[in-house]
Amino acid sequence: MGFFRPERVVTGHDGREWEIYLSRFASPGWKPHRRTSPSRRGLFLAPVAFGRELVWPAARFAALFPWALIQANKSKQIHIDAVTFYPWPESQKWLTTTDHLDEVMVEVVRGLRIGELAHPDDAYFQGSRQLVGGTFRVLGRRD
Repeated sequence: MGFFRPERVVTGHDGREWEIYLSRFASPGWKPHRRTSPSRRGLFLAPVAFGRELVWPAARFAALFPWALIQANKSKQIHIDAVTFYPWPESQKWLTTTDHLDEVMVEVVRGLRIGELAHPDDAYFQGSRQLVGGTFRVLGRRD
């Protein structure tokens, strides 16, 4: 597995170039506090909002990051990410194990080449996202 380079590059039926990345690492994520109602006090609560929206998520991420690295080193799970950037950014994600990686990769590559969403038996499809109007939208997910 390459760290910052794609494992495979596939050209789809429509000419789009897909890059396939493999990773064992699952990021702990950046999770700011979700406020349900807007504050009416404005500037007086700015330091509190700064801490809640930036400082607390950064501290949480920094604390959980080493644990996520240790877990990735022990894990048999592989995250497969297929990404294309032109003419619009789109990504598709699957989760499988090291035992089934070769079979799943064959099916993912086949699906990307013919323009269909691959549903390998030995992998869990985590979803697809596409950039629409400046925000990423979830396109589909199999549960």
